[in-house]
Amino acid sequence: MRPLRSNRILFLGPEAHRLNKVAAEHGPKSPQAQGRLRRILLVARIDVALMFLIVFDMVAKPFNWG
Repeated sequence: MRPLRSNRILFLGPEAHRLNKVAAEHGPKSPQAQGRLRRILLVARIDVALMFLIVFDMVAKPFNWG
């Protein structure tokens, strides 16, 4: 099971398509393309960090005292 699959489908895929359009229109070094790329990378980093936290919680069970 992939816990954040909907995030990838609902945000990252469409945003990547928008980035491609902006990069084709204005160039990959344009401020518009760089802003969209930064946003994609931020969301991807949050996605990975959250996934690591979920895996850590499942493996270490830090709140299982009983």
